[in-house]
Parts: sequence; C-alpha cells; structure tokens
Amino acid sequence: MNSTKTKILQSAAFLIRKNGFNHTGIKEILDTAGVPKGSFYYYFKSKEELGIELIDFYLEFFRSKIEEITSGKSKSGIKRIKKLIAVFNDIFESENYSGGCPLCNLAQEMGDLNEKFRQKVSRAFEEIESFVKACLDDAIAAGEIDISVNTKKTAQLIVNSWEGAIMRMKLEKSLAPVKLMEKTIIDRLILKKPAKKNQL
Repeated sequence: MNSTKTKILQSAAFLIRKNGFNHTGIKEILDTAGVPKGSFYYYFKSKEELGIELIDFYLEFFRSKIEEITSGKSKSGIKRIKKLIAVFNDIFESENYSGGCPLCNLAQEMGDLNEKFRQKVSRAFEEIESFVKACLDDAIAAGEIDISVNTKKTAQLIVNSWEGAIMRMKLEKSLAPVKLMEKTIIDRLILKKPAKKNQL
C-alpha cells in the first residue's frame, strides 16, 4: 500500500476509534497524518469511502493477530480463542480501557445510518466468527469440548458476548466484564475429562 495512503488510514483509524466517525473531520485526519489536502481526494472520493476502506484496515490488524496466534499449531482450539482475547486485553489495558473495538464502534454509530457500513461491518464480524468456529471445530476433534456443541452458533455467541463485554469494559474501566464472559461461556465448554479421539 502507498505510504501516503497508509498514513491517512492510520491517522483515521486512531482518530475515529477515539472520537467516532461523525466527530472526526478530514482536515483533522490529514493534519495528524502530515499530508496535504489534495492527497486525500487522490486516494478517496469521500469520507464515506475512507470509512468503508477503514473497516478492511481494522480487519487486517485483526488478521495479523490471528496469524501470530495460529503460527504455533501446538495450541488447542480453546487456547487459541483465549489467547486472542488475551492479546486484545493487553491492548485495552495499555489504553486504560478506552477506545474499545473499532468494528463495534462503527456498527453502533453507523449501522442504522449507512447501509454500506452496516453490510461491511457485518461481513467483518462474520470473518471473526469463522475464526472462532474453526477453533471450536478443532476443539471438538481434539476432545476438548463436547461433540454436541453447535460450533457456528457458539462462535456467534462468543463474538457477540465478547463485543458486549468490551462495551461494558469501557464503562467500568476494567477487564472484569471480559473475564466474566470467558468464565461463563468459554470455560464452561471445556470438558473436565477430555474425551479420547477414538471415542468421538
């Protein structure tokens, strides 16, 4: 990606996550990026187009974290899910629990106002759910969780609950809501006595 365009996206990602899409102006983004106004309209036709592309930018960051976690194949499916949550917990803690999830922020702010945003963010969440589902499928194969678990619906439940916990985290300035979600949903999936593969 062109370095100037990257600077614009990076600045927009930071400011919009902090202040919201509608409360962040193009001039503020360009001033933060240190690039002239003409550069914006060379890469983006409008602020809306920037916002749509920003969703991919946020998602690419999420993918990079997934790649880091899945590079060590020794980790079990459940441990990969918990590791992903732990990685973001570290980020939230370093930011004093502000900012939250940029995708959830955009969904709340723009989901009812702009159909393009709604569809794009929805697809982004579906990709995150597919990662969690793959981890759950591996957990079943390894005998970590019960074979009766519906991995697609459970993945949706985990992601939805995680996003809700992150929103509550911002209000309480604490990881307690996220840790409660892990304990009451993810940890309860784990079999006390792992099943043997040949029993599945």
